[in-house]
Amino acid sequence: MDKVPFFVTQDDFRNHGLSDYLVRQIVKGLDFVRKKNGLRLYSTLDVVAAIENKLAQPKTRNITHEKLQPVLAKLKGESNVIKVDFLQNLSLEERVKVLQSRIEAADQDLENTVLKEYEEVRRKIQEALSN
Repeated sequence: MDKVPFFVTQDDFRNHGLSDYLVRQIVKGLDFVRKKNGLRLYSTLDVVAAIENKLAQPKTRNITHEKLQPVLAKLKGESNVIKVDFLQNLSLEERVKVLQSRIEAADQDLENTVLKEYEEVRRKIQEALSN
């Protein structure tokens, strides 16, 4: 899952497909925290509150709701991924064994990958030297 940023810019909203008009409506009345490279950085918490306020207004159109909901979910750190603890029914010792075996398998995969890359680089060096 993507990390939730502490600050957002108006360009971040535009990158999510929001119109200039809607972006201006969201940041209207918000104080920017600081400027970086000429861009105003707004606090994510302030922006979330502004979007929720916009969505709560009865005059807000359905299309606006559809555009703002994914942006709001991203800013809140929500996603369509559901966290599930598949090890929850195991005892502590069993969990440790399962996780340890996963770590060992990952380490072995890493070693194999590094070894393959090393052999590939070595082969290319030999080819270059022999030419």
